[in-house]
Amino acid sequence: MNNLDSFLAARRNFTMDSKSWKRTDGSPEWFHDRFIGGNFYDAPDGSFEICEAITSESSCNGQVSDEFYIALLINSIDGVSRKVEVDCGAGKYLRPTQPGTITFGDGYTTHIYQGSGPFHTIYMYFSKQVLLDRMEQILGRKPPSLEPLVSRSLRDPVMQAAIERLMVICQRNLPGQSINETQTLFETLCRRLLHIQGTRIPELHEQSLISNRTVKRVVDYLHANLNKDFQMDSLALETGISRGHLSRLFRQTMGIPMKSYLLKMRVEKAKEIILIEKDISLTDVAERCGFYDSAHLSHEFRRFFGVTPSKLRREPKSA
Repeated sequence: MNNLDSFLAARRNFTMDSKSWKRTDGSPEWFHDRFIGGNFYDAPDGSFEICEAITSESSCNGQVSDEFYIALLINSIDGVSRKVEVDCGAGKYLRPTQPGTITFGDGYTTHIYQGSGPFHTIYMYFSKQVLLDRMEQILGRKPPSLEPLVSRSLRDPVMQAAIERLMVICQRNLPGQSINETQTLFETLCRRLLHIQGTRIPELHEQSLISNRTVKRVVDYLHANLNKDFQMDSLALETGISRGHLSRLFRQTMGIPMKSYLLKMRVEKAKEIILIEKDISLTDVAERCGFYDSAHLSHEFRRFFGVTPSKLRREPKSA
């Protein structure tokens, strides 16, 4: 599947436009013209807002707020040669358009986003006080300035996985079940930002170094072996860490058990295939995504998305 197909598949899942969201409703008309589609949600615990959107160009609506924001690039047409000019409040720099690139910005400072898309992005917005208070709890002291994070683009597989999981939690809208996981993942983001900024977290310093390397290897391994039986012994051998330690490390870093994370990847991949490959059988989808059979696929698919794969195929698609 090429990048254009991926954009089309994502677009079919979006039900809102930029005028449906209070945050962007008052934006200039040119901003609405560049907004192709998206979905917007509040966190189950109210600690942040999150949006997944496709835009034709990278742009800023010019509004300011006393917030920090994180933008995770999911996809772009050309992630190698093109770059986006960015100023998030600490000077201009060129941001790569590779999927997985993360931008951290200050919503109060005038900023610039200039570059041709389209871009598929997840945005998170949270008050400065919420973020700084959480960091102070982690450090036991006032956190340092976050300006170094505003002056460059970031790449961090743990942050990326946490943001993607938070998006899924908000999409599923299960507050009672998800608040603890949301808070754990939000803390993971705070710890990773502090680590990237250069702040030492004494009680978790050694573990953070291990997590960054090991969890990335686990995530890469799971993606590469999506259609195979899950074997914890193989993962333990791959990483050189015992089964129990690896399970605890993954859950503490990602805020979700490894098997749950793998299941999430499988159902999302199945949904992508079903929307793109119209004639493929559900048996083949199940085999490609690591499910026992089509019945197993349908059961988990409905649990995640509230609809069976067969019904999803019959639903009319938006243009």
